[in-house]
Amino acid sequence: MERSTIRTAVADAVAWVTAQGYEHVAMEIANEFAHAGYANWPEGEWLRSSEGQVELIEVAKEAAPDLLVTTSGMGSGTTFDPVANAGDFTIIHFNNTETDAIPSKVEASRAYGKPVVCNEDDKIGPVGAEAARLCILAGSGWGFMHSAKNQYAPFEFDGRDDDPDVYDTLASLTRPGYDPGDISVSPIFALITDPKDGDIYESGRAINVAVSVSGARAIDGLHVRIYANDVQIGDVAEAQSRFKWEGVRPGPYDLVAVAEDGEGVEQARSGLVDIVVN
Repeated sequence: MERSTIRTAVADAVAWVTAQGYEHVAMEIANEFAHAGYANWPEGEWLRSSEGQVELIEVAKEAAPDLLVTTSGMGSGTTFDPVANAGDFTIIHFNNTETDAIPSKVEASRAYGKPVVCNEDDKIGPVGAEAARLCILAGSGWGFMHSAKNQYAPFEFDGRDDDPDVYDTLASLTRPGYDPGDISVSPIFALITDPKDGDIYESGRAINVAVSVSGARAIDGLHVRIYANDVQIGDVAEAQSRFKWEGVRPGPYDLVAVAEDGEGVEQARSGLVDIVVN
């Protein structure tokens, strides 16, 4: 897709929203704009840049000055300065962000003086509930992404039954007068901290993989297995571990870390990290 075509698509989308007379609409230019999937587009390098996103935000704002427009970053919760300055609000994702880091990430985003929304976080159970609580405490919205249940077709939404921990916490957080408490120690969960969502590597290059397990002291005989496209590529026994993944063939990969106890019972599973090897 050519650059001019992308610009036209944005302008046409804005024109359609305006023509319909819709209100209470916000536009997100690109979901996780730095994602490796865009690298295969003819204008992928431009589209994956902050400068490209700012240009498209300006196209949308020129077509409809009153429309709220922004774009979203990756699962690391990082705020990109040019984008934060250009957008009407800030969207961050916390898929690959430790719960302990959420308050500081939200604070960094709020420094631009605009509303902050985490509209994507794939943490579930007690960890997801804690992520939601910390986002609210820090002054951000939180969006639940239950990958295993209702992220992919065929979609299934069963309300509270999808995740009682998260839904009960959301119900409490939205109840008038509810006290969410203070920032506390995070529950047990696993996270791949390196590589990041959207990273691109050249074939033949060793890839550094880093894994973090919070609350690991509560796991007797901690054992962490790391998988790429359901094939095990690593096996570590420390809460904070790094290893080199070598001999990686070209292609897209979904990485996940699974923390087990000494008897092989799963205690925590990380969110997916999507990378591409050219």
